[in-house]
This record gives sequence, structure tokens and C-alpha cells, in this order.
Amino acid sequence: MVTANAGDYSFTVTNAAGCISPASENLEVNEQLNTPAAPVAGTVTQPTCDSATGTFQIVDYDANSDYDFTPSVVSISDSGLVTANAGNYSFTVTNEAGCISPASENIKVNEQLDTPAAPVAGEVTQPTCTTATGSSK
Repeated sequence: MVTANAGDYSFTVTNAAGCISPASENLEVNEQLNTPAAPVAGTVTQPTCDSATGTFQIVDYDANSDYDFTPSVVSISDSGLVTANAGNYSFTVTNEAGCISPASENIKVNEQLDTPAAPVAGEVTQPTCTTATGSSK
């Protein structure tokens, strides 16, 4: 086996008697495939009282690449907006050449905020002839 950098090559064989063969056909070694850099997530929009999921944008999103999340996310839009439940995530990108990036930094999506229970009004004291306002306990 011969290891070679990118370029065009041919070779010959010399036997024990010193005779040299004609050159082989030209062999072309291609340039190394480009491995993508680790993907980057934009700022996380955390869950709120009204929404159980968080979102973040994949920076420099490329629709021709595949993104693999650990663990799985809820969805990825056509523009690279990721929707995820609470948890810690990382992801890689696989480009069109099949090369896989290193993993992203950790992305944390917080738990949904607690929505307080509806308040319960106590007994109402109504206004009287001498008091203009009512009250509740």
C-alpha cells in the first residue's frame, strides 16, 4: 500500500535484473474532504408560563446539511429554528460530503415556569350606607 498526498501520480516497477516497466496510468488523489466546524446555537429563548418548549436558531444553518441532536428535539424549521423540550442538548452537522463535525457546545433548555393557580376570592363584604367600598378576605 502506498500513502500519498493530493496530486497526480504514476509509477514504474524495476525488477531484480534492473529492467524498468513502462509508467502506469495516471493516478489522481483528491484533496481531503472538508470536515465542518462544530455547529453553534444562538441564544435560547427559554420556556415561559404559557409555553413548555424553548427555541434557538442554528447559526449559519445550511439546509443541505443534516443536523443530529442528542437527545432528539421537537422540531427544526426550514430556516434552522430549533424547538426543544426542557433538557441539555448537543448536536453535530453532517455536510453533503458525509463528513461529521465535532459536537456543539451544550445547550440548556430550562423547565417551563410554574403558572400560579387561579386565586380564590373570600367572602365579600358589600358597601353599606356609611361605607362606600366593599371588601374581600
